[in-house]
Amino acid sequence: MTLDAEQLNAELYDVSVPDWPGEIDFYRSLIEPIAAAGGAVLEVACGTGRVTLQLAQSGLRITGVDLSAPM
Repeated sequence: MTLDAEQLNAELYDVSVPDWPGEIDFYRSLIEPIAAAGGAVLEVACGTGRVTLQLAQSGLRITGVDLSAPM
């Protein structure tokens, strides 16, 4: 399989951009009040969903979208 530049970037993104200390906790603290009120969050330009997926897996209602199909 041959990857174009955008596909290669998506494949390598999560490896080259790791979570920074406290990052997920920071975003969780922003979202939890919304979730407690019964709301959900839309993350625009979520890239590979690195953050979105972790928050969703913890039970928060969040949806991510990105313009880049490979991301």
